[in-house]
Amino acid sequence: MVEDRLRSFGMEPASDELDDIFWRFLDPEIKLAIEPFRRRGKAWQRVVISQAEEEKLRTQVHAFDKRRIHYLKFGHVDQGRIERMPLKLFRVLLEKSRDEIEQYFMEMEISLDSSDLKTYLKIYVYVIFDLQRFFTQITEKIMPQGLDQDKVDDHFLNEICRLNSDRFFWAGMNLEGKLHEYLIRYVIMYYDNPYGADSFLDDYIRNFVNSRRFYKAPVYYFFRH
Repeated sequence: MVEDRLRSFGMEPASDELDDIFWRFLDPEIKLAIEPFRRRGKAWQRVVISQAEEEKLRTQVHAFDKRRIHYLKFGHVDQGRIERMPLKLFRVLLEKSRDEIEQYFMEMEISLDSSDLKTYLKIYVYVIFDLQRFFTQITEKIMPQGLDQDKVDDHFLNEICRLNSDRFFWAGMNLEGKLHEYLIRYVIMYYDNPYGADSFLDDYIRNFVNSRRFYKAPVYYFFRH
């Protein structure tokens, strides 16, 4: 039994944690049938974090992990609001090894690899490596395909090499000097996928419209004299 094996290591997994572990192995038709109920149950769970957890989230969660969660949850290219996000958003990363964290993100990234979302793979890499910070053009947050792509490529390579040698990020794992296998997938995502033709502009327009969806035009009153 998996539960017995985990208990032998001093772990007592909750039933919902086991559900998440084995979710990927379910038949797709079964997933489709029970996913609405699974989401509904999680929606009602109120997450309360302690002060100790808050401190750990501030000091122990890597910025790269924060950017990944933020994009995968909300799909925002502009990461300017990330530092104002509730800390509980990143709670799922607490008390996990780098292996566990990467497996978690690989599971989440599967959705981006579907045929209808494949154009977002390069966008995803552009965002999580925060490449927009190297440019001052207005297109950086709207249409990065309009930037000098040779410069974008250079910054991407520099950033992935920097992350590859980041001891804080790889805490508890050996650094061998070559590109870690967990980062190779991002090189593939970046170079094997084009930007979506107008996806950034579409996102910008959609966000602009949504931000004003509840706008009400002023009412003018006309009085007869």
